[in-house]
Amino acid sequence: RPLIDAGGTLHLGWGKDTQHALLG
Repeated sequence: RPLIDAGGTLHLGWGKDTQHALLG
């Protein structure tokens, strides 16, 4: 599922992918 983190970065919300996106 496409999610937008606090930074406004579009990423795929799937487990580790989410963590990497949130961490930048």
